[in-house]
Amino acid sequence: MLVWIMCSARDERVAQHARRTMEALAADPGYRYETLYAIWRVSQSKESEWDGRRLIWNHDARPDLPPAAKTFLLAPVQECAYVPAVRLVCLLGSARSGGGRWRYADYVVQEALHSTDERFRAQLRSLLSSTDQPDLLDELLRCFRDCLHDRGFGRRLWHRGRPTALMKILLANPHLLSRSSDHYDRSGEAALLAILQDRLEMLTMHLERNPMAALLELYRALQLPLGRELKDRCRRLLRELEPGPVREAVCQHALRGKAAAVQAAVEAGYRPAHENELLAFLFVTEQWEDYDRADPDGSLLRAYCAENDTHRWRIVEVARRARRPNPFPPIPKPPTQPKVSGGRSSPIGSWPTNPGVTDHGGGDYGGSYGGFSTH
Repeated sequence: MLVWIMCSARDERVAQHARRTMEALAADPGYRYETLYAIWRVSQSKESEWDGRRLIWNHDARPDLPPAAKTFLLAPVQECAYVPAVRLVCLLGSARSGGGRWRYADYVVQEALHSTDERFRAQLRSLLSSTDQPDLLDELLRCFRDCLHDRGFGRRLWHRGRPTALMKILLANPHLLSRSSDHYDRSGEAALLAILQDRLEMLTMHLERNPMAALLELYRALQLPLGRELKDRCRRLLRELEPGPVREAVCQHALRGKAAAVQAAVEAGYRPAHENELLAFLFVTEQWEDYDRADPDGSLLRAYCAENDTHRWRIVEVARRARRPNPFPPIPKPPTQPKVSGGRSSPIGSWPTNPGVTDHGGGDYGGSYGGFSTH
């Protein structure tokens, strides 16, 4: 109710009194979560009314926050564990773990991208471009990941040759890479973000941490509508790798048929670290001059394929497309099963059709059937 009074009271003295009370509550760690929740409820309502007994919320639509609430959230504070030192960041940092903190962070990002209040939108974008608050960083990284994997729900990183508002925030925030370093499974996204931010000192760490995953993100980036400069930066990186695990990962991806890896490996002259894979690598990447020079009659590759089935699918595919002999021995046909005769089997265990042939418990009655005479 204090939020509603602060934002909607017609008497300015009443509104100021409510604002001072809200500021006192927000300064108390015990009430920060409740303060944030109350303001969030205002943001989720189309209209709020006091009927004399309780505050009635209408959730049919979500308008912009009232000006008083925006001023309250972006006001500077003396003590804050994160930057910038404004009340919104302070409240987010004090919210309960598991108490819907992701919801508030999502709301802040959405307002920064889509608020109809231009001044408020610019203030939130500036905040997100510099903050180190973990929930806000995680939400920005989630948006980045969703856009990379085509789950952006209308959000884009690049549009008509220019970075979008989200992309500008991602490029500007210096704390995103440090946050993504805490998650091993995000090494690929962090490596791509390091390239986009042109922070090569962080790039090497993320590439070596999980080379296969990191390179997959770089290949995916080449398919996104990023700017030409950023794509060229990714291509140069793939072709200027020093010997080591990252370059070897490019060779392994080339052996598996990744088009971007094949192109990078061929243009840079990479070779796999294991000598026994060299002929398969040259064959798969279709470097025919080098392959024919190393294995003129194809016997060495056939010997390799007879003992290694790892790259069969890719080698067979390239051989078919290039009209080269398949170095793999033919797969033996399964043994044929003996045909089952179409005639009837012998009547073992079947009931005789002539009741006089066999005695089935007729005792001393000779040619009897079931104890009854057949004569």
